[in-house]
Amino acid sequence: MDLFFFLTPKELVLIGVILVVLLFIMLFSIVLFNRWLSRRALYRMIKHMEFYASGKNRTTEQCNELGNSYFELKNFLKAEHWYNEALAVDPENMDAYTSLAELYKITKNYEKLRTVFEKLSEANPYDPELLRELGWAYYHCSDFRKAIVKFERLKSVIPGDIQARYSLGLLYLSEGNKMKAIQEYQELRKLDEKKAAELIEYIYPEDDLKGH
Repeated sequence: MDLFFFLTPKELVLIGVILVVLLFIMLFSIVLFNRWLSRRALYRMIKHMEFYASGKNRTTEQCNELGNSYFELKNFLKAEHWYNEALAVDPENMDAYTSLAELYKITKNYEKLRTVFEKLSEANPYDPELLRELGWAYYHCSDFRKAIVKFERLKSVIPGDIQARYSLGLLYLSEGNKMKAIQEYQELRKLDEKKAAELIEYIYPEDDLKGH
């Protein structure tokens, strides 16, 4: 302890900083090691599950669980494979379709996303969230007409849906139907002035917007 009496205040501060950095490195190393152990254990569990799920008696639960495990590891190709295996066992398994929808949204595979949401909407054709998701899937596939149909249906289910009105305005513009876009703007203005102001900037990008 007598050593510290021969150190200057700056040297003591430097030693303190070094000790804090060393402590941080040690703690960070422990976190990384624990994460590595967790991933290793997860891989072992997956291999064990795959062994049983590869047989003829595999269940949708096993396949979906494998898909979820690979999804967690961000191995989306393997996750997609096992969700499709679940559908091979039961073509009407909604859990697999829902998981595939999340996967395709992350990977931005809008063609496959559209197909999945079409299947999900068969059972719930007036579900607002499914209509919204399917509408945007059609939009990203440049199928504006089908996207409009879905958002119009959403509007009929929830007339005061601000996002539906805004989306319809943009979609009608994409089709070149400016009058319909203006109609949506007028209705949107009654619901949300700020969102309506955003829409009118797309409708009249170079005009003086006063008076609209």
